[in-house]
Amino acid sequence: VELVALDGARKVYGFNGQVMGAL
Repeated sequence: VELVALDGARKVYGFNGQVMGAL
């Protein structure tokens, strides 16, 4: 469930989201 939220945030925040998604 959290992964879905992180994926959505990654698309919204763009580069910052990619960094957060990598963690």
